[in-house]
Amino acid sequence: YYTWYFPIVGSVPYKGYFVRQGAIDQAESLQKDGYDTYILGVTAFSTLGWFKDPVLSSMMAYEEYELVNTIIHETVHATLYISSNAGFNERLATYLGDLGTHIFYEQKQKNHPLLDEIKKDSEDSKLFGEYISARVKKLEQWYKDHKDDPKILELREKEFQSIKDDYRKEVIPKLKTDKYKRFADGELNNARLMGYKLYVNDLSDFTKLSEKFKQNFEEILKYCKSLEDSKDPEKSLKEFVSNP
Repeated sequence: YYTWYFPIVGSVPYKGYFVRQGAIDQAESLQKDGYDTYILGVTAFSTLGWFKDPVLSSMMAYEEYELVNTIIHETVHATLYISSNAGFNERLATYLGDLGTHIFYEQKQKNHPLLDEIKKDSEDSKLFGEYISARVKKLEQWYKDHKDDPKILELREKEFQSIKDDYRKEVIPKLKTDKYKRFADGELNNARLMGYKLYVNDLSDFTKLSEKFKQNFEEILKYCKSLEDSKDPEKSLKEFVSNP
């Protein structure tokens, strides 16, 4: 199962295929229209509650706690998915996947040996997310400043290289796991960055929401479900967590 990303605001910025060639054909078609694309193999997905989602054989290669996290992440999607708000949906599932995994092992065994690994993984995700959020924001401003430059596509390659170079210097030495160590090894474009932004961009409002509900998973999800009719769930969430 493969998916590709492309920079369209206000819609689902990825599409899944069960056959790789379908993803390749679509990517090539988008590239002809001037879009950046990125093809990524994925091992899990949700039908958003339409069907019962199985645990796939492709998920069996995960570490145990990664499997737990993935199941929770996809179950969040099956429970709540707000139309045309992919960023909100994915970041909510990412946050609750991490929180739920921690709660699962805490309840399973006090001082469970995997809790230390889960903590390191979560800290790396936070570090990576903060870096990506800051650099994407900076890149968006760069595009605005250079929108009329005929050499913008050529010049932006230096910006992509800067993101990778700075990552090697500023982030990799601080990482405690191997999860994000190869980020700077691959080619960068808007589509790949959008994929990361979609999942790990600033999760601070979800952290504040968790604190507000004292890490009560059920209450957090219940509140987020109340945002289903909101025109801008991210704005509504920010306003809610900002109030004492």
